[in-house]
Amino acid sequence: EYEFDFVHADVYSDIVRSIETKKKIQVNLDNVVRFRKKLAAHIPLIVTIKPWHAYKVSSKETIERTTLRAIEYGADAVVIVGKNGSPPKIDHLRRVKSISHISIGAGSGINDKTIDTYLDLVDFFLVSSFFKYNGKRNNPVDEMRVKQLMETIHRIKR
Repeated sequence: EYEFDFVHADVYSDIVRSIETKKKIQVNLDNVVRFRKKLAAHIPLIVTIKPWHAYKVSSKETIERTTLRAIEYGADAVVIVGKNGSPPKIDHLRRVKSISHISIGAGSGINDKTIDTYLDLVDFFLVSSFFKYNGKRNNPVDEMRVKQLMETIHRIKR
């Protein structure tokens, strides 16, 4: 039995090339569906759509088509990210929200200065670098940055 709260697939329904290794990545979605049916159906699957932050997206499909394919192949939620660490485009979030019945999240570039823009548009956030010391992704988590973001959210929601 697996004991995960969720699984996040940074690459799922897009064909991409890694910026670091230059290697093509294409997930065999049929294999994922079979695996989930057999062993992990109860574990929610969150997938990134158009993962521009770490990959060169090779497929020319619209963000809507990529999202629909992710849903067709079992995604329980999708995350929209921005390019190169910038926040996601509002237009992308609205377009995905208009065709999706699953939860939508925002990732990359989310911090105490940008989060208010997205609170009413998304169901959740994936925050990484902002939570690390000096905002560097390889550093450990900085508890003060986590508190800072949560305080900002609570202040905005009042």
